[in-house]
Amino acid sequence: MQDWDIEVADPTRIDDFLSALAAASEREEIICLLDLVLASLDEWFEAREPLETIHLDDMAQRVSSLAGPTLRDFPDVAEYWVESDNPVAQLLRRLFADPEF
Repeated sequence: MQDWDIEVADPTRIDDFLSALAAASEREEIICLLDLVLASLDEWFEAREPLETIHLDDMAQRVSSLAGPTLRDFPDVAEYWVESDNPVAQLLRRLFADPEF
């Protein structure tokens, strides 16, 4: 199913998805969970329009600490989101621009 991650995204379960991502060991599972995290983040940010900097900063810190290593290892997964002009793209650009990321 195309765009399954967008269909099943749930912003109330981002922490669950991040925990599952941290425990995942298989490449396909990691990619699926990373897609699900990013799609859920997209919905989370949509619910907070207009986006306040504090929301972006808080979520950037959470995602960086829990999913940062995975994003570095699978940058092609983030590519879809980075090319858009939504808050997830802002978050990812901020993470990838951070020299400590």
